[in-house]
Amino acid sequence: TRFQTDLVAIRGSFARAAVIPSGADICQDENFHPKVITSVERAEAFIAKAKWQWGRDIFRNAPGATRFHLRAPGAADRLIVSLSGSHPNAVKGELVPCGSPPHAEFEESWPCPAGVGESVPFPVPEGHADWYTDVLRLQAFDSSCAAMTADLGVEVDIFAPTAPHLKCFFFALDCDTCEEACDTCADEVGAKTGIPVAATVGSPGYFTARLNRPGHYACTTELSC
Repeated sequence: TRFQTDLVAIRGSFARAAVIPSGADICQDENFHPKVITSVERAEAFIAKAKWQWGRDIFRNAPGATRFHLRAPGAADRLIVSLSGSHPNAVKGELVPCGSPPHAEFEESWPCPAGVGESVPFPVPEGHADWYTDVLRLQAFDSSCAAMTADLGVEVDIFAPTAPHLKCFFFALDCDTCEEACDTCADEVGAKTGIPVAATVGSPGYFTARLNRPGHYACTTELSC
């Protein structure tokens, strides 16, 4: 497909689910071109701070996919934003390698072979409904292409028109399953406490979240009593 061709051309040797490391070729000035590409399964945005207004709206080309609107690019010089559906079968191969042990031989596969990767990526915290939004992966780099780890200050508006409220949760880039205590994955803004989200003033149906760390974000609502 055109999307797959574009994605491979941009990401080069990095698999779909791979995290882009510091100093990667795709982050260098001569290779980093602001662009948003989208398909039914995935959306990928390459955002340069100098031209961030051209990559503000990010969403998959699928019915019901979450629309994310970049309100402020924060402190980073370059952002890479990846979106996937939140169902476990959707994120495997997109944001989570198929090759998570003990299936290392399928690391580069897409889509993941049936039955591979039995663990549930990005588990929904107790007391909450299934994920309302897509899963968003945020990576940030400074002007030297070094990966940033904190104080990003990226602000996004999330379209959730039928949600009475919204609560977003963080999963570190290297800890998508939280098989150990979630606190070890996400510390102070972890997968138990959530991240503050407020209704967007003047934009009905939107909620604004401030994303301060690179990682994965998914949002949902609390279950009623």
